[in-house]
Amino acid sequence: MALAPYPWLEEPAQTLLAMRDRMPNAVLLYGAPGAGLYELALAFSKSLFCLSPHSDGTPCGHCTGCRLAQAGTHPDFKQVLSEAQCARYDVAYEPAENERSDAKKKLSREIRIHQIRVLGDFLSLNANQGGRRVVLVHPADKLRAEAAASLLKSMEEPPEGLIWVLTAEKLDDVLPTIRSRSRLVRVPMPDHEAALAFLKSKKLKKPEEALARAVRLWQRLNPLQTIGFQLKRRMPCSNFCVRAPNSRLMPLCGFMPPISRSRLSRSSCRAGRTI
Repeated sequence: MALAPYPWLEEPAQTLLAMRDRMPNAVLLYGAPGAGLYELALAFSKSLFCLSPHSDGTPCGHCTGCRLAQAGTHPDFKQVLSEAQCARYDVAYEPAENERSDAKKKLSREIRIHQIRVLGDFLSLNANQGGRRVVLVHPADKLRAEAAASLLKSMEEPPEGLIWVLTAEKLDDVLPTIRSRSRLVRVPMPDHEAALAFLKSKKLKKPEEALARAVRLWQRLNPLQTIGFQLKRRMPCSNFCVRAPNSRLMPLCGFMPPISRSRLSRSSCRAGRTI
């Protein structure tokens, strides 16, 4: 059972698998929006529950730990996502006690203090399955100040067997003391050839045109960053979607952020960022 959800994530996936036997208390994956940060963090988190991993560290996909993790029902796994990210990835969001329920309310992009506090009971208990416990925090660069301080306190006194898996699009926005307590793993973006190969593997009729449309749209939405990409001779090609043969929107590289989705829906482009 492969760990990397996208072909260009093989290198960081191998880096993560190499840690499996001697896991640090915290791992921080960082990279550009659309690189697949959450997808890789989620796959790695679930792999840590495998009871019979292969010799290369990849999960077997068949044991009790793997089945519970894949079903999203493993009792030793918790996810802490911002409200906006919960909506994007279909993860249950637990509101604060005094939080108003309003369908028109703008979804918060920050992780708030009550989301860290509710982990208290989970952190104080022993592993239900007798192994590891994992908390996935996405994105750690969007933690509010009080939430970051609460998370740091938990990381300073880590319970036995607990592993934090964090992600960040802007590494400098992560609290320095949280960074210093984490093993950093950089997640790259695909180059032009890798992105094109990915689209071809999805059986698109005109992958070159789809990629070109994605790039043009990305350049319009990110004009300042485009200059840097051109200087590096790298092709930005993520956070947008291309229409697959079955008429469903398929991710090119990761998934569209909420801010771009409405703009894309109004665009004539049906196509689908790096550091």
